[in-house]
Amino acid sequence: MDRNVEMFMQIQRSLLQNRVIVQPAIYLRPEIDKISTVKLKDIVKRHLGIVVEKPSEATHVVYPQPNAREEGNSGAALF
Repeated sequence: MDRNVEMFMQIQRSLLQNRVIVQPAIYLRPEIDKISTVKLKDIVKRHLGIVVEKPSEATHVVYPQPNAREEGNSGAALF
């Protein structure tokens, strides 16, 4: 392993241990379709997060995308 990568991994471990940074804990709502759930779990893993089973354990909660026809809008959302 490259020495720079090793150094940054050690820095990250130290920051996590000292609670300077927190590992994201993601709760995926059960209403999310299975294909999206698999994709989202992969994204969480790539970003060094974990998927949790209870919303009370989560730092982030992911909701399904609202259906544009049910909401009565064009589907566009402003954030």
